[in-house]
Amino acid sequence: MNLLATNYNEMFLDVSRKWLNDPEIRHFMNTRYVSKPGQRIWFETISNKKDYNIWGITSENIPIGVFGIKNIRGEEGEFWGYIGEKQYWGLGIGDWMVCAAENKANELGLTSIRLRVLRDNYKAVNLYFKHCFKIIGLQKGKYVMKKDLHVADGEVPKESSGSYRTKPGRRIRAKGLQQRSSAND
Repeated sequence: MNLLATNYNEMFLDVSRKWLNDPEIRHFMNTRYVSKPGQRIWFETISNKKDYNIWGITSENIPIGVFGIKNIRGEEGEFWGYIGEKQYWGLGIGDWMVCAAENKANELGLTSIRLRVLRDNYKAVNLYFKHCFKIIGLQKGKYVMKKDLHVADGEVPKESSGSYRTKPGRRIRAKGLQQRSSAND
């Protein structure tokens, strides 16, 4: 599979609205309904935002997802992303997307990235643990996670401990937080 991070453009506009209005994706992204006029207004302003970067993901020139770094303050930004085309879920694209975001963050001169993820999004939480993010807080049902970009993938930061691979009935452990995984991971 040939994946490419490209500028978010008109090609992604309609499909990303469709993706974000899908009930399952909307739940995991924790977003509201996206209207066509509202999205158009947002799209026309993103090029002026200095604290917001967005890229589309294509596979063989087909748009399949979106990711970005927003809320850039000093040397830190907030990562977000999703695979909108569900037939691409479970193929390792999340790994690719996190690595691409880290590369983009390095290009932007960032030294750390944060993210927010719903506690019940076990696959995403495991993905972020795999990439050395650590839980630093909990806000409104979401883990706040952070990674210092000098930590190499595959290394477990000293602040983290335990095994984070979840299966139905197993627990996620990090810094004293526990969450029981559901049977429908």
